[in-house]
Order: sequence, then C-alpha cells, then structure tokens
Amino acid sequence: MITLRRVKLDFTSSGQGIRKDRALVADDEEIANAVGLVDFSENPLQAVVCKSCGYTGCEQGGWVALRRVGDAVVWLPDFETMAQGEGEMTEHAPPSFLARRGALVLRGRPLESVRAELSEFPDPSSLPALSGVDVARLVQWEAPGRLLGRFPDVPRIDRSRLIAVDPGDTSLRAAELNRLVDLYVSSRDAVVPTGGAHPVTFFVDLPGIPEWTPMAETGEGELVFRLDSHLAVALP
Repeated sequence: MITLRRVKLDFTSSGQGIRKDRALVADDEEIANAVGLVDFSENPLQAVVCKSCGYTGCEQGGWVALRRVGDAVVWLPDFETMAQGEGEMTEHAPPSFLARRGALVLRGRPLESVRAELSEFPDPSSLPALSGVDVARLVQWEAPGRLLGRFPDVPRIDRSRLIAVDPGDTSLRAAELNRLVDLYVSSRDAVVPTGGAHPVTFFVDLPGIPEWTPMAETGEGELVFRLDSHLAVALP
C-alpha cells in the first residue's frame, strides 16, 4: 500500500523554520520524505532530501532511478552512478526502504493515485525503459546475504549457500540463473513483461532459511526474471 502522509520538517537549524509537506510512504516505510521538495524533473532524483535544510544534494543517500516497464513504474537504486566508485556508492545510495526491500514497483491504482496527488510526478511514457542490465543489477542487489556477490562486481551465484530449489535440481537451476544473469548484465535492451511464468524458488543457507525467487519459467520452458509476485520480465 502506498500513501501520502502529512509531515512537518524542522528546518530551524538552517533558518527556515517549520515546513509542512507530505511524505510518500509504502507499507508504512518512507520512500520520499518531502514530495514538495523532490525534483521529479530529474532522473535519477534524490527522494529523501536533507532533513535540516531540504536541499537536494546536501545529505548523502536517498537517490533513486525511475524506469518504466509495461504499465508499471519501477523505483530502483541509482546503479549507473553508484557503479562509478566507492564515493558515489555512498553519495548516491538508495533510501533505506529500497536498500532493505528492493525495488518499488508502482502500477494500477497505486500508480494512478500517486500521479493524481502529485502533479510533478513524471508521465511514465517519458521515463527510460527498464533494461536488461537494470534487471541483472537489481536481482544482485536484492539477493539475500549477497548471494550474487557485491554490487558492482559481476553477479555470480554462490552455489555453496543454496540448500534446495523448487522446482528442479539445485545445481542445474544455479547454472541456469548464472547464464540468465550473464545474458542480462551485458544488455541495454528494454525488457518486456511476460505472463504465465511459474516461480523458481531457492532456499538459502542463512538464518531462518529464507526463500528467494529471482526467476520464473514459462510454459515454453523460457527462464525469465521476476521483479515481484505480479511482474516477470524477459528480453525481447
């Protein structure tokens, strides 16, 4: 669930007093802390502005890149900038919500609601398309326990930390995932939504044995990446 919540920001330390604004909140976690101060004409953009003055770029982190795929808008980390070095990795780190839970996918009524409430929110058709390399980096970023290595290293699955997979053979599925990542990480082609794909779930050797479902298999046997429970994507 995504909502706009009224907030008060204390800018007295910078001589600006108290500012009333709205925060963009998803599942009770803050995505943008003051939408009236976010520059939605930029992409990437800083969704979490400085809590002392409200200016973009004053505070580290809080950056996102917006991409379109089908009828959805995806908020993902600013991978392009972060890949440039350790300094950029810190300065352009994503908001804590994206760091912990991965990409935010807006579609249908939630997207319509955000666009209705925020006149500044960009027309999805104007956004860059989600590319193969975007997806590969996102899958690496969201993998539990850095199972695909640490961004921006080339993603490669740590087979020793897989307990099982459903359905299929664990070693075979791990090899398939590596091949899929290799295909996507070198592609800047736009991905397209695909339907009728069945999830492929890995069980990971971490506390609680978390389940991880980065890919799915279509009825024709094609492997595709899975962005969330309702959206799988493929290269054309």
